[in-house]
Amino acid sequence: MPRLLRPTLFGLLACLLAGCQNAMFATFNAITPGANVEVRTGLVFDSSLDLRADVFLPRSRVAATPVVVFFYGGSWRNGSRAWYRFVGERLAQLGVSVVIPDYRHYPQVQFPAFMDDAARAVVWTRTRYANEGQPLFVAGHSAGAHIAALVATDGRYLERAGGSLAQLTGAIGYSGVYDFLPLTDDILKATFGGEQRLWDESQPINFVDGDEPPFFLVHGRNDSIVWPRNSESLARALRGARVPVEFLLLDDLGHYASAINLARRAEDPVTQSLLAFLRDPPPREKRAALQ
Repeated sequence: MPRLLRPTLFGLLACLLAGCQNAMFATFNAITPGANVEVRTGLVFDSSLDLRADVFLPRSRVAATPVVVFFYGGSWRNGSRAWYRFVGERLAQLGVSVVIPDYRHYPQVQFPAFMDDAARAVVWTRTRYANEGQPLFVAGHSAGAHIAALVATDGRYLERAGGSLAQLTGAIGYSGVYDFLPLTDDILKATFGGEQRLWDESQPINFVDGDEPPFFLVHGRNDSIVWPRNSESLARALRGARVPVEFLLLDDLGHYASAINLARRAEDPVTQSLLAFLRDPPPREKRAALQ
C-alpha cells in the first residue's frame, strides 16, 4: 500500500462493488435541499469522448459569483458526478456556481489521461461560466481532490487544454490524496501508468513551486481510508513555497464526513470557512505577507 493510504481502502472497494456507496451518496443527496438552484444535467464538454457535466447555478447570480469545478471521488476507478449532487446543490444555494464533470476511469484509461479530461472540463467551465472574470476554483473529494490538486500544481494539463494556472483563483481539497508513494498495490501501479516516472508525476507535492493559486484543505483526523498526512504534507509544501493555504484538520471526522457537512447545514463552521475562501481568497501577489 502507499505509505499515506490505509489498507482499509481496498476493503472499501468491496463495498463499492456491492453498491453500498451508491446508497450512501443517495442519502446525502436526499437530505440536501435544492431550492433556488438552477440545475443543468448532462451538458457535453468533450464530444469526442462523450464527457459530460452537471451544472448547479444560483438563481440570483452576480458578476462576482464564484465558480467551482468539483471532481468526484471513487479511487480513480469508480464514481459518478451524480454522487456529489449534494455538493452542487448546497453550494449553489449559498451563492456559488458549481460544475461537476465526468472523467474517465481505470481500466478504461491510465494516468495521465483522466487528468487531461479534468483540464478540459476546467477550460470548458471557464469559457461557459467564468468568462466575465468570475473567480474560478478547482475542488474535489478523495481521488477527486487529488485530481484538483494536480491540475492546480502541474500547469501542463491546463496548458494542453488551452488554459493556464494563472486563470485559477484557488484550489480546494477534501480528504485528498497528494503524497502517496511508494505504490505497492498492483492495481494502483497500473492506474498510474505502470512506471516510476509516471508515479512520480502523479504526486501533487512534486510540483509545488510557488506558481500555485491559494489552497483550502480539509481532512478528518480519523480518516481510515486516506491518511491525514496527505493534507499535512501538501500544506507544508505549499507553505514552503509561500503559497497561501488554509488547512483544517477536523477532530472526530472520517473520510466522508469531511465533505458531507455540506449536506447537513449551511451554518457548519467548515462550510462557512469555505465560503469565506471562495468569496475572498488570498490574492497571489500578497502571499509573502500571509505566511
